[in-house]
This record gives sequence, structure tokens and C-alpha cells, in this order.
Amino acid sequence: SRFEAFGVALAEAAMTGLPLLATQSGGPQTIVNEVNGILVEPENPSALEKGMEKLYFEYLKFKPELIRQDAVDKYDSKLIISKYHTLIKDVIHG
Repeated sequence: SRFEAFGVALAEAAMTGLPLLATQSGGPQTIVNEVNGILVEPENPSALEKGMEKLYFEYLKFKPELIRQDAVDKYDSKLIISKYHTLIKDVIHG
């Protein structure tokens, strides 16, 4: 993608423990980190190729349990609901 606000598919993949490969296109930068995957330059086929090779050859360095825990820590539904609840209270009460 040239631009992506938030990568739901990336968050879902991380929740299953899969390592991620995405372009630096906005939203993925808030999801992909050194624990869970690789970011590459957008609109650069060579960078994508190198990212795919790196993911293939370094696949075992990515630990599914750590990837999943990182995703749960950020995107668990209870956490998100709590954040929305706090935001709504702040808006209502100024």
C-alpha cells in the first residue's frame, strides 16, 4: 500500500503469532516492530524482495509467543474498550 491508516490484517496476524512484513505506509509503523516483523520502503520492489528474503531466512528468530503477547498488550478488546471508555468520559466531563 502507498498509505494505510491502520492495518487490521497486520494486527490480526500478530494476534496469531505470525511475523509481519509491511511497507512503511503510515499505519503499519504503529504495529510492526523488531519483535514482530519487518518494515520496508513503499513502492520499492527491491526492498520488498529483500524484506521477504529476510523474513524467510530469519523466520525462526521471530517468536510466535512474543509476537502474540505484543499484539495482545496493544490490541486486546478489553484494553481498547477501556481506552474508549476513558476517552468518552474525558469528552463528556471536559
